[in-house]
Amino acid sequence: MATVKLYLDTRRKRTNDLYPISIIVRHSNKALYFATGFSLTSDSYNEQTITNERTAEAKALRIAVQYKLNKIETLLQRLDEDGKLYSMPIQVLKKIITTELKGKSRGDSISISEAFREVIEMKRTEGTKRIYRTTMRAIDAYAPQEMIDSVNKPWLIKFNNHLIKQNLRPNTCRNYLANLRNVVNYAIDMEYISINPFRRFKLPSEATKHRALSTAQLNYLLTMPLPKTLQRARDFFFLSFFLIGINSKDIVLLRKEDYKDGRIQYTRAKTGKKYDIKVEPEAAALIEQYKSSGDALVQFHTRKKQKNTTPDFSYGYEQIAKLSNGVLPIFTAYWARHSWATEAARLGITDSIIAQSLGHSSGFVTTSIYIKRDNTLVDKANRQVIDSVLHYTEP
Repeated sequence: MATVKLYLDTRRKRTNDLYPISIIVRHSNKALYFATGFSLTSDSYNEQTITNERTAEAKALRIAVQYKLNKIETLLQRLDEDGKLYSMPIQVLKKIITTELKGKSRGDSISISEAFREVIEMKRTEGTKRIYRTTMRAIDAYAPQEMIDSVNKPWLIKFNNHLIKQNLRPNTCRNYLANLRNVVNYAIDMEYISINPFRRFKLPSEATKHRALSTAQLNYLLTMPLPKTLQRARDFFFLSFFLIGINSKDIVLLRKEDYKDGRIQYTRAKTGKKYDIKVEPEAAALIEQYKSSGDALVQFHTRKKQKNTTPDFSYGYEQIAKLSNGVLPIFTAYWARHSWATEAARLGITDSIIAQSLGHSSGFVTTSIYIKRDNTLVDKANRQVIDSVLHYTEP
């Protein structure tokens, strides 16, 4: 249950020795501060009675502040009784209380764009904000200033058909609709709407395309002559491949302290799972070639201001594909992970070892426990995969 109390903010002194009266709401070990619009001196403030003064003005102030305090307490009690308060994000609670204090009925609807902006404001990473902005622009292009309470199953079907006519892939359409569903859930929490239009609407999808290079393609990519401007992109791909498909972001986040005794130990940013990978000579050579002058293990960026960001070699991979004269498809750095797993399977490496290598659940409890105790099985698998690519010969 959230707690509410008055607070005289003595950090913000105003004229005539007055300090603003605020209301503190504590929820999920975090505090929210709301201005009451009133101020008192430290001598006249009383946490229980609000003010010690007995003038008509003091009485009016006491009534006004108590009204706001009661408003918040009643709101929190209602949210708690409805079972919404316990798991409610602090940002959503802040928005709900702010709306309540402004006197706006939470039953009043808002536009889809306004709801998106409120959700975007609460997102932490710029990447996530950018994804939601892209979805918002797509909706604005389809139905400018559409109200959130206008979204129902027929509307969703028509919007999906509109996206398809824009030649967007099913998974892109799905992502747009999934983002809209998250915004709708937020609008329900905010009581802008009461009915969830996604209850009977199934998000479209398609089978994810297999994103892996064959043994022959990997060997070709590794040995094909490239201009110097494209070698960095290729090296980044193969550093990931030699390290069992380590994610691009994790490569950037690796520190020199993570690499010791011939192994790299790190925690994957996406899942929080810990990895322990033996650094084979091919990977060690690339680490040495691109070693960073700072704390980072490697530095693939050529500009200092980009050193902490994930390098985007998509254009480079597109150019490499063109230079291959049809041997290589257009690929990305993430294909290294799929390619490693595909090559391991082709070599007959068991699913449980592949799963352990990639940090997935194998489904075989006994085998998984054994592999966790002995990383040599994973080390051996990685060596086999690398050798199969290095020593590939056409049949």
